[in-house]
Amino acid sequence: KVRCRKKNHTLFSKIFVKVIKQSADSLVSSLSLFQKNNKMNSFQSKLQRYTNRKFFRYGVPFLLLMVGGSFGLKQFAQLRYTFSKKGTLTPEEAQRFGLDMKKPEDVTLETEFEKIKTIDIDNWQPVRGPRPWEDETLAPVGAKPAGH
Repeated sequence: KVRCRKKNHTLFSKIFVKVIKQSADSLVSSLSLFQKNNKMNSFQSKLQRYTNRKFFRYGVPFLLLMVGGSFGLKQFAQLRYTFSKKGTLTPEEAQRFGLDMKKPEDVTLETEFEKIKTIDIDNWQPVRGPRPWEDETLAPVGAKPAGH
């Protein structure tokens, strides 16, 4: 219990009444503002309610980062193809660079088929290849000479 003298009690009551009047006035003014901006306050309350959810605090920024990042990365990756040298190499340019190209008339599907027909695919023997730990001069173990 708080005990106070009568003189202090009246001073306290005057201050208390003054504070109550000020708070009541501010409450009335804020209530009138609330009635005017009811739609805005309902939007703010909904927005605040949604922003407190974990999905909107962590999930939405993560998804925006992933989707936006892929579009941003696409622009940087496109630079590689935009500024690359494109074009065909002519036989003259290939000779200048030291590349030996066959003439297009020499290599056709029919000529390659004729080469494959001459290969004997019925008579063959499996040959064991050399292992990295074996000496290269040794003949592979179990290998038979061709033709036996």
